[in-house]
Amino acid sequence: MADQHQYAKKRKEFGRHPQFDDTVTKIVGSVMPNPNQKELYQLRDPNKLILDNIPQFSEHRVNTERIPTHNRGMKHVVGGWP
Repeated sequence: MADQHQYAKKRKEFGRHPQFDDTVTKIVGSVMPNPNQKELYQLRDPNKLILDNIPQFSEHRVNTERIPTHNRGMKHVVGGWP
């Protein structure tokens, strides 16, 4: 059995909402390829991975007709259940 730990944090401890703005794209750094190391790599084409042991899940919903019901009380001393 795995150990579990639940961490709870109050909403007021989250801090302020982040303010995202659109900015200009900047190139921070770049690495030029080394032609001497090209022989160490192998091109994979097509690059696909198929796993057969992944379980398949599905979801299904059904709208059923509503049945009108009503509550009816009965004292247990009467000798029966409703």
